[in-house]
Amino acid sequence: MSYDQYILLGSQYGQQKEALNTLAAMTTDNIARIHATLATGFFMLRDVLKYLATSIHINVQVLFPTVEQEYAYDLSPSPNTNSFADAILKDVFDHARSTREHDPDSMRSIVFSSYNPDTDPVLLCNNLGFANSASNPRVGGNDRNSFSVKEAVRTAQSNNFMGLVCRYQLVDLVPALIESIKVAGLVLVVDMSEAITRGNVRVPEGVDGVVKADGVLRFNEVVDM
Repeated sequence: MSYDQYILLGSQYGQQKEALNTLAAMTTDNIARIHATLATGFFMLRDVLKYLATSIHINVQVLFPTVEQEYAYDLSPSPNTNSFADAILKDVFDHARSTREHDPDSMRSIVFSSYNPDTDPVLLCNNLGFANSASNPRVGGNDRNSFSVKEAVRTAQSNNFMGLVCRYQLVDLVPALIESIKVAGLVLVVDMSEAITRGNVRVPEGVDGVVKADGVLRFNEVVDM
């Protein structure tokens, strides 16, 4: 899909320019609303970075199909992962430079995450240090890659990732995994997006952050690296 096709498709689902202007007026008190707007809109990354207040930190969820998904869903061949990552990082670094020029004391934190482990090393190798990189190998199904915890930890360590994300159900079933992952020197985020909707659940002790029911990734106040 070309840029023009993407924008044309987005125009059929509402006024994207108006939505961007709405984003510009939002603050950290509107995180859930911001997430909902981005999740249902058709925006370019550079525009989101431009319009969103720099006081709002961002998790860039990188969507890139695996070979298995290309085959299963009869997708056309995907672009080269290096070119794909370069396009993302160009927008991020251009935004960082522009922000520094206009306000040297203002800088947002950006975390990269992905369901596809093949995209993480590419992002990290092309990363010049502006953004924190975090792998997001999810354990379980729902059209997400299934990893053993051992494999996920090994992938994160060997590529110097910040950490990984595990589903709440797994951590709740085997609480000892929290300590095992933390001992490996990794930040642990628990995806509670499905569990919270059922109610009567609490955030496990020892985790560094959670993915909430509204899709927002929220870290604890201090992440000990």
